[in-house]
Amino acid sequence: MIGYFIRNGISVSVLGMALLLFGLLALFKLPIQLTPDVSAPVISVETRYPGATPEDIEQDIIIEQEQFLKSLPGLEKMTSTASMGSAEIELEFSVGTDQQENIIRVNNALAQVASYPENVDEPSIKTSTASEQPVAWISVRARSEADPPVNVRDAFDYIDDHIKPRFERLPGIASVRGVFGGTPRQMQVMLDPVKLADRGIPISRVREAIRSRNRDVSGGDLDEGKRRFNIRTIGRYETPTEIENTIIDIQDGTPVYLRDVGYARLGHAEMRTFIRQDGEPALAFGPQRERGSNLLVVMDKVQATIQELNEGMLREKGLFLTQVTDSTLYVRDAVDMVRVNLLFGGALALGILMIFLRHTRSTLIVGMAIPLCVIGSFFIINASGRSINVISLAGLAFSIGVVLDASIVVLENIYRHRSMGKDPFEAAYDGTSEVWTAILSSTLTNIVVFTPIITLADEAGQIFRDLAIAIVSANILALIVSILIIPALAARLLTRMPTSDAPGLKGAFQRLFGLTTLAERIYNGPLRATLTWLMRGVVQRLALVVALLVLAVACLVIFMPKTEYLPNGNRQAIVGILIPPQGYGLPEISAIGKELERRVQPLLDAEPAAYDAGEVSAPPLKYFFFAAFRNRMFMFTRPKAPSHVSAVPRALQGIMRDVPGTIAFALQLSIFSRDIMGSRAIDVDVIGPDVKTLTGVAQQAFFRVRQVLPGARPEPKPGIEVGQPQMTIRPDWERAAQLGINVQDIGYTAWVLGDGAYVDDYYYDGDKMDLYMYSTMGSFDTLSNFEAIRMATRNGDTVPLSDIAEVHFTYGLERIRRVNHQRAVTLRVTPPGDISLEEAIERVETQIIGAMQQEGKIPPGYTMRISGTSDKLAAISKKLSSDFILALVLTYLTMVLVFRHWGHPFTVMLSVPIGLTGGVLGLALLNQYLNIVSPGTIQSLDVLTMLGFVILLGSVINNPILIVQQAMNFMRQGMTAREAIVESTLSRVRPILMTTSTTIFGLMPLVLNPGAGSELYRGLGVVMFGGLLLGTVTTIVFIPAVMSLMFDLVGGLRRLKPAPMTHPPLDTALPADD
Repeated sequence: MIGYFIRNGISVSVLGMALLLFGLLALFKLPIQLTPDVSAPVISVETRYPGATPEDIEQDIIIEQEQFLKSLPGLEKMTSTASMGSAEIELEFSVGTDQQENIIRVNNALAQVASYPENVDEPSIKTSTASEQPVAWISVRARSEADPPVNVRDAFDYIDDHIKPRFERLPGIASVRGVFGGTPRQMQVMLDPVKLADRGIPISRVREAIRSRNRDVSGGDLDEGKRRFNIRTIGRYETPTEIENTIIDIQDGTPVYLRDVGYARLGHAEMRTFIRQDGEPALAFGPQRERGSNLLVVMDKVQATIQELNEGMLREKGLFLTQVTDSTLYVRDAVDMVRVNLLFGGALALGILMIFLRHTRSTLIVGMAIPLCVIGSFFIINASGRSINVISLAGLAFSIGVVLDASIVVLENIYRHRSMGKDPFEAAYDGTSEVWTAILSSTLTNIVVFTPIITLADEAGQIFRDLAIAIVSANILALIVSILIIPALAARLLTRMPTSDAPGLKGAFQRLFGLTTLAERIYNGPLRATLTWLMRGVVQRLALVVALLVLAVACLVIFMPKTEYLPNGNRQAIVGILIPPQGYGLPEISAIGKELERRVQPLLDAEPAAYDAGEVSAPPLKYFFFAAFRNRMFMFTRPKAPSHVSAVPRALQGIMRDVPGTIAFALQLSIFSRDIMGSRAIDVDVIGPDVKTLTGVAQQAFFRVRQVLPGARPEPKPGIEVGQPQMTIRPDWERAAQLGINVQDIGYTAWVLGDGAYVDDYYYDGDKMDLYMYSTMGSFDTLSNFEAIRMATRNGDTVPLSDIAEVHFTYGLERIRRVNHQRAVTLRVTPPGDISLEEAIERVETQIIGAMQQEGKIPPGYTMRISGTSDKLAAISKKLSSDFILALVLTYLTMVLVFRHWGHPFTVMLSVPIGLTGGVLGLALLNQYLNIVSPGTIQSLDVLTMLGFVILLGSVINNPILIVQQAMNFMRQGMTAREAIVESTLSRVRPILMTTSTTIFGLMPLVLNPGAGSELYRGLGVVMFGGLLLGTVTTIVFIPAVMSLMFDLVGGLRRLKPAPMTHPPLDTALPADD
């Protein structure tokens, strides 16, 4: 095949054009996003029960659902949360399980729940993946010039019914989260409790009257002659007046109408969320991207829709939309950054190549491999169903050196054969045929190391897969291009050999201004002398090999850093989280938000230059978005100057710290994690039956975290205090039975008079809304008010609630959390940036959990354990370790097949520890560099960086393969083993330096150029950078020493055999296969 392509230039042209054409077509089809789509096998089940307390939610909904969900196949963790009016169960399944089957099984399990209390909504099932997070948060505010002024909170229904669907219909949008900050319309029946008491009518009777009246009943159909009539009894309310005309009782033969004791009106439900942006009230919603869609295209459509709505229908309503967050800003910066690094790295590699070759045609021949392999790789990436993202582009950037390596080796060997006087076609064929097995071996070893990685199915594995596919694609195409296209081009373009005796500047450049003469002297002088000296004795060779291996292992032990999970990234998006004391109402939380706005306002007015000059103490902010819920407050912002982003969390935390009784922290948003706390969070689960005991243990752990991990951010879920104010009504059952009052009467009356209670559904203008009952006297929120509530008896009299029940103010639970159907309190701990995740886990296990167990602080029947990211880190570290060993074995066996020898691959594999040492040292030096150019930036040993060591395995052995392969060729030509080793090393020094230099300079921009997205691939790049650099420096003497020792060992074993030696002496022939 090599000869065919050398002779047929048209075939070469067609092959090259096909690679470019199919690659470009795929490039325009591929979706562009920041990171690969990560499928999280998580399903959430949400069930709404308006007005129900967390205790009732747990007993009536969660426990019932858990009984059928806990036995689902593949279920790894079940986390349940009961909060006021809502139950949520999060189901985490084993990675690799079919999500559609999981949904079907969850739905079938929920169908087995016998019944729910009245007014419980049907459970909703949602899948959850990292890619489904909102691509942007969009706020809705009132125009200042609107006449009359618009209350944006009353626009909830309009936004929900007309604006939200516009975004849901956009191509690439899966759903829209929200709307938050407003309340839906609600039909409200306002009852006067005094008038009800005077007539002896219980509130439950009013509810029954409304529910029985508010029905349409179908009666089948009726045939009359040629016509058929549908029969339908109309009962549903159509106007508030019809509600007021409802007969709620008959007293002395006279009907009592609802209008006699109250009235009906169209209003809005109680505020549950509070949104403000830049000091103005707002609503907010977030479009979520569909998996596999092009993020940049989706964002362009979202922004175009915002502009269209602002100029059209929203202007008429006195409203306007503002895009608060934009995930594509970081994506565009990161993708542009890696593109620039890819192009700059390729240019540097070609420049280095030009310096070595000093021949334009030769440089162009090798340079052709870059566009052919990189562009052609997009076809394979597209066929694999992947996307263009920072990870895949970084993989292609890493592959530039590999792409050039193969072509350099082929061209350099062709050049050597041309120097022997052969014609271009003969030199092309002989030179390629001589090294193609070495190229094949290098390519196969680079590919097999990714075989275990591609099979990883967990979160990190899905990210690795894009990198692996990109690098494998480039390697496959590099093999094809170097073996088939480069020889054909060389045969036609290298018709004249470059000379170094040209006059003037051209000749000086050909001689590199004397450097080539110096290099030749080093080759034939000190380097040859060193190699010859090594070959003379066993002691020096053995001492060199042992010293290098011991030093490598020692450096690995000393300098190997602690590990992290996935990098958080460096997004220009900051979130502040404020956890108020339990029991805070929305008005109090809103007041806190307005106070924070007041403190932040100077930063919104300031400019970046003022911070740089020291005129303001915190970085100026572009916007301030505040969202308040009953138990959490969130603040989103970003700096006006991207360089100030690292200082914003500390400044924002300082602003929030002064709010009394709260837990406050701020952080940059992660690019991978579904959780707002990022990918460094450690979950400490305290599990047991009694909530008060759980919170007591969690409180101790909370304060120990602050001691053991100074600067850590511990977030308690649901809380570390039982402080939710609660009014408890305990009926006197005997007295209540005598009066004909049951627990439903008492509970529902308290619900209506306290917070308002659900009655039924109401249809208005084709929309369904809730119909609620309230008291005209407002909420009964004091003990005396509740005790004075009049309850109707069966004989029409009324008694105060204090006559039939005891009313107490107590403290209950704001939320109840359950882990694997057991009550739990979880501390989600985010370690400070200067403590690695692995070290933080060790401290939590020993100094918190271990210490509390030894001190007896964890009662019998209660457990404390670590979960979350720590479990993922442990699993992926174990998997990568086993994959590394598997890759070692596969690489060795691959070389055995290529070399057809068991010993030579072992010689090559001994270079791996030195390469790994270079990777570790490179990581340490990179952190010193980053501390200078970007203080505070740390490149940790996260799992992406760990992957660099696996990739390094396939790269660091390429140069030893060249030396061993060439030594075998020389020995077949009649050289002795020692002569062949020396000559093969000297003949391969130039291509080794060329390939290593081009790879290192190709990697340099990725490693040394900090910017958006560089934290994702920088660690991986520096591992390859350091490993190749150290491996190359030591390979030139290490591999010859190891190879000669192996020959001596085999020769000595043969001489020990009792039978006569039948093989040629070691110093004259290559040993036969064993």
